[in-house]
Amino acid sequence: MKDSMFSDRKGKVSTSLLAKFVHGFSSSPHINNVTYRAMVVKGLVHKDDPNAENMWMPLGSFWTQPAGESHLLSSKEESIA
Repeated sequence: MKDSMFSDRKGKVSTSLLAKFVHGFSSSPHINNVTYRAMVVKGLVHKDDPNAENMWMPLGSFWTQPAGESHLLSSKEESIA
């Protein structure tokens, strides 16, 4: 995963992040310390509970990831979210 920040994501104000995932990327199950919202702008992304079947979200799909909730991210094709 390669990311490009629009502002300081470690700061105390809202920030934006553009994440680019290579084809076949899959993260380990993890949690985030903040709630975030994301949208697929290219490719296909799977974001769910670590035990869930793959459900590929296409262009325009969006989600809210609550802080502290375990999840993983995967990509099919080169994907940007």
